[in-house]
Amino acid sequence: AGFSGRKFLNQSPDVKFERSPSQKIEATPAPGSKEKDSTVSVHVAGAVIKSGLYRLAADSRVDDAIKAAGGSKPEADLEQINLAAKLVDGTMVDVPTKSAPLKPPKEPSYEGKTARSSYSSHPTADPKTSRSSGAKKGPSSPINLNTASSDQLQAVPGIGPSTAEKILTYRMEHGGFGSVDELRVVKGIGPKKLEKMRKFFRV
Repeated sequence: AGFSGRKFLNQSPDVKFERSPSQKIEATPAPGSKEKDSTVSVHVAGAVIKSGLYRLAADSRVDDAIKAAGGSKPEADLEQINLAAKLVDGTMVDVPTKSAPLKPPKEPSYEGKTARSSYSSHPTADPKTSRSSGAKKGPSSPINLNTASSDQLQAVPGIGPSTAEKILTYRMEHGGFGSVDELRVVKGIGPKKLEKMRKFFRV
C-alpha cells in the first residue's frame, strides 16, 4: 500500500499552460478627420435660389454647388463662370447676373485665390485690365520703383501680376533700383517695353 501511495504521489498531473491571445489594437482615424478630408465647404452666393454655406463632396464642381443652392435664377449669367471647375475648400461661388459683370474680388488672399478668379470662365484674365475702357491708362504721376507695391506696379501699362512679382523680387535681392534703366535686367522687360513705361517710374 505504501509503495502504491508513493507511486501515485510521484505522478505529476498533466498540466497544460495556454497563453492568452494577445489583444489586437487597430489604429483608428481621429473623429471627423475622414469626413473633413472628403468634403469641402463653399459659400454659394449671387444669382441662386438660396445662397449660403454648403458642404459638398471633395470632388464636386461649381455646377454641383449651384444645384445645392437650389439652382440659378433666370437672370443668372452662367457664361461668366466655369461650371466644370473643381471646388476649393473655403472659397465662394458667386453667380453673376446678365446685367452686372463679374467683379474682381478685393482680397485674393485665401487658398484657391478667390471665388471669382478660381471659377471664372476666363481664369487667366487679369481683372485689373479687363475693363470696358480697354487698356490701362497708368498712374497720374510717376511711382517710386523702390517703394511701389504690387498693385501700384500693375497699374502701369504692360505690367501684370507676374512682371510685378519679378520687379519686387529683383528689388529685394539687389537692395533696390539705382535707376529706371535698371528695369531692363528684369526678365520680360525689353528696351521697347521700357521706353513705353519709363514715364510712369522714378527712383
